[in-house]
Amino acid sequence: MLSARIQELYGVSSKFTLGHGRVAVKIEVLAPSQRPIQVTDDLSNFWREQYPKIKTELSRRYPRHEWR
Repeated sequence: MLSARIQELYGVSSKFTLGHGRVAVKIEVLAPSQRPIQVTDDLSNFWREQYPKIKTELSRRYPRHEWR
């Protein structure tokens, strides 16, 4: 499992794999407070489906951070 703050993942939409593409890497998406908000192995789906739903809540909770 790879953990990264959501702002560090902006622009990343590919899947991470190991073992010549046989093992998908789970990504733990963290809020600016380093708390997990989502675990996924498909970032493109996360940005398309989940991020719009949680963006407003996160931007209210962490107003000083960049939200694209």
